[in-house]
Amino acid sequence: FTEIYKNYVNIPYATRDTQRRCEEGFKVLQQSTQCNSLLKKYLTEGLLNELKSQGTKTGGTLLHVIRSGVKNLDSIIGVYAPDPQSYKVFAKLLDPIIRDFHKLGPDAKHPGSDFAEGSIDYFENLDPHQKYILSTRIRCIRNIKVIHLLMFIAFYS
Repeated sequence: FTEIYKNYVNIPYATRDTQRRCEEGFKVLQQSTQCNSLLKKYLTEGLLNELKSQGTKTGGTLLHVIRSGVKNLDSIIGVYAPDPQSYKVFAKLLDPIIRDFHKLGPDAKHPGSDFAEGSIDYFENLDPHQKYILSTRIRCIRNIKVIHLLMFIAFYS
């Protein structure tokens, strides 16, 4: 079963039914007076027609990207990337949304990483007298390349 599933989802385009459902979702967004999401702002009819047939190697489609925003019209953003390749395949929709949400100009670049590796003295003691900070928690999250993003995770994954 797993092999059949892998072969089925490795089709980099959306079915006609999926394309139709994207069109229906677009109409829901456009007709809603309560929806002010970034999805509604940036998903134009032209962009819909360009992206609705596209897909990723793991089966991600525009429908996966917009489904949450169509179902939750009060959403601020309205999109989810179902897999890493979606950021490239659906970049014409996702990039403007990301820039708008983070208030970035078109020339903004992602800063390089600097974790001060090998230098524990890099960080100053924020509470040297131990009066104010009782505890803290640092949470780092990263997706593991071989594991699907949440939208596509399944029992056998």
